[in-house]
Amino acid sequence: MLSVGHGLSVIVETPSGRTLVYDAGSRAGGELSSRVLKEALWARGISKVNALIVSHSDVDHYNGVLDLLESLPVGRILCSRHFPDSRQPLTLTTLDRAEELGVLPTFIAQGDRLSFDSAVTMRILQPVAATTYDSDNAASVVLEIEFQGRRILLTGDLDEDGLEELLKQPARTVDVLLAPHHGSTAANPAELAAWARPTFVVASSPTSDYQKQLELTYGPETRVMTTSDSGAVTALISPNGTLNVEPFLKAAR
Repeated sequence: MLSVGHGLSVIVETPSGRTLVYDAGSRAGGELSSRVLKEALWARGISKVNALIVSHSDVDHYNGVLDLLESLPVGRILCSRHFPDSRQPLTLTTLDRAEELGVLPTFIAQGDRLSFDSAVTMRILQPVAATTYDSDNAASVVLEIEFQGRRILLTGDLDEDGLEELLKQPARTVDVLLAPHHGSTAANPAELAAWARPTFVVASSPTSDYQKQLELTYGPETRVMTTSDSGAVTALISPNGTLNVEPFLKAAR
């Protein structure tokens, strides 16, 4: 989970060496988010992205996608049917350019499983394809990643009626929860804390303003980290199921 200011970009590497990127954007600009993402990929020896998920149509989650597409081979783009929006021309431009480069978009929705790596289970928990949501945030793609009994949940800016739908699903224990909507209080209610019971909560945010409230909401058994203080946060699940979550900045340890 990279540090891109007010925005989001997550790199997922699987045991077979495949790479998925979840979001690539920042309010500080698409160039910043794309640069941070590409430098992180290259530092890990990654020269190709097998799949890119765009969680929803807020620019701070996808305004770096065009530059990424121009810079690295991307196998496919995954988004919900709610992402293309004529009121937000950049969403259409992004998908059009992807098609010009031979990267065909695939729509995903609740109930889908991604055939990405046979050792890793990836499920789409939100949004529901046939539902019309009150906001872009509510239609965020929620990705559940499970490996060796460990679970990571990526949530975009999920809130409002989309969050309500998620909480109607069976509760589960989440080892690492990406705090919805950059850690905002409204998107991280006590009901979500009880539903997910996370061991770690990571907020991709430009400040640590929400830290204390997140700690109160999720409780003393949960460690809360923000990218503003921690820099990038790396969660490593070993083949035997051991989980190690580390901040890039040592001062945050």
